[in-house]
Amino acid sequence: MTEKAEEVIGKWTETWQKEMGACWAIAKRSDNAAFGRFAFQTIDFISGSAEIAYWVLPESRGEGFAPLATSAICEWAFD
Repeated sequence: MTEKAEEVIGKWTETWQKEMGACWAIAKRSDNAAFGRFAFQTIDFISGSAEIAYWVLPESRGEGFAPLATSAICEWAFD
């Protein structure tokens, strides 16, 4: 893992620990290569709301990963 990637993931951990957001990388099972990120950000526990944010690399777009990951993190949040 590159130093920059470690720094970014460290910020994800910090955001989670502060209860400000939750981030996940999405990766291919075949080689664990990350090709996107999904997150809950701007979490408001009082109103019970959060924004979903994501990006997917251009070469992985149009393959249904965004709806699948959105469904998975929503299922996680409401479970």
